[in-house]
Parts: sequence; C-alpha cells; structure tokens
Amino acid sequence: MLFRSIVRVGNVKPIAAGYLNTFGQLFTGDSVTLNGYPSYDPDGDALTYQWKFSDMPQGSSALLLNSDTPVASFTIDKPGGYVAQLIVNDGALDSKPAAVYVRGVQPCVENFAIRPKSTKIGRASCRERV
Repeated sequence: MLFRSIVRVGNVKPIAAGYLNTFGQLFTGDSVTLNGYPSYDPDGDALTYQWKFSDMPQGSSALLLNSDTPVASFTIDKPGGYVAQLIVNDGALDSKPAAVYVRGVQPCVENFAIRPKSTKIGRASCRERV
C-alpha cells in the first residue's frame, strides 16, 4: 500500500460561511438575522467577523447591527435585493467573502369584500410588488 500525506506549513486562510436565520417571505419593516457561526479556521485559530452590504436597493439606508460579531441583523427598509457579505479573519489572513442574499418585498393590503346577501368572504389576490 502506498500512503500519501499532506503537510501544511504556515497559516491557512479561514473559511467564511453565512446564512439567513429567517424563513419565508420577508417584507419591508421585517428584521433579518444573519448567522456566521458555520465559519471556521482550518488551523483552529480564533476568528473575528466583519459583515457589510455589498449591494442593497437604491435609496436604502439599512444598517447592519453587530456587524463585528458572528450574528448580525438589519431591518429591510426598501423592497428589493440585499447582499450581505461576511469576511472572517484568523488574526493574520482574511477569508474569501461569503454572501447572503435577502429579498424584501413591499407588503400589500389584502382586499376583503362581503358579497351582497351572503356571509361568504371573498379575498382578492395579493401580488408581490417590488
């Protein structure tokens, strides 16, 4: 049998990984939580975290709260796409960025109407408007 071993010399870049803690459709006014705990360093070094927006809807003034921790959050203030980027550092090297994509939609008002001479309630469909 032939065995092959790989020896790494020096520091190896950490790996950034993030995901969205929220499920389902997100509307303007909703709070969004981003989780970077799956990030790791192959060498076992302690990590620091940095979240930032790499894209957001025009006119948005959303702010990332706790952007230097594994778990950051923000409030969707405009409908459209948000891209939050996470970079982790092991004290010497930065990871490649990991991106979390979030899409916020404008909530719509359901139209309820009672039909004449009926107790049935009808509901108009509510379509996504961005």
